Amino acid sequence: MSQRSSRWTVHLAALPVSLLVTGCYATQNRVTLAPLETKRPVSASSAYVDADGRVVSKDQYTLIRPFTFERAVTGERHSETVTALDVEREIDQLLGETHADAATQVTVTAVDYDSGSHTSAANWKWAGWLFEANAAVLFAYGVTADTHDQRVVCYGAGGVVAGIGVLSYLVSFLQDDPSTWRFRVEGQLVEKRAGSN
Repeated sequence: MSQRSSRWTVHLAALPVSLLVTGCYATQNRVTLAPLETKRPVSASSAYVDADGRVVSKDQYTLIRPFTFERAVTGERHSETVTALDVEREIDQLLGETHADAATQVTVTAVDYDSGSHTSAANWKWAGWLFEANAAVLFAYGVTADTHDQRVVCYGAGGVVAGIGVLSYLVSFLQDDPSTWRFRVEGQLVEKRAGSN
């Protein structure tokens, strides 16, 4: 094998290596639930603390009705967001409508997650970086090529690959569906029995 063909073999073998030099992309979206500041007591257990600071146990109240509702929270794609889950207004409204003294056994459960365009946008960006990295390798090969024909092939192929990389990167910006979480809030609306202390 001649030195020239050996060099081309090394160049072509190096192409897959450039696939590894494309970086990575990270995104983080968090949902928080702050302590609830409702007008009436809300408890995660079967007991609650009334306005006078007394603990009201399960045998001291009656169930008006259970409740359940869902809330959705979104996070912009490829950004770091912290979103507060707002359930206070809905619980306050339920307490007011039913004239309940408290909400007990309240739970918040994540029931669904849709990643939106996070994955597809990242894949298009990675593809763009991949093509650009390979285009750079082809241009570098063109600089070191031994003949005019080899340089033409390398520059031409590099230009095409670079163009595909730019298009791939631009397509990633069209993928802008946010991620979405759905949460289910459940509990019981209760009324303190008359005479309970």
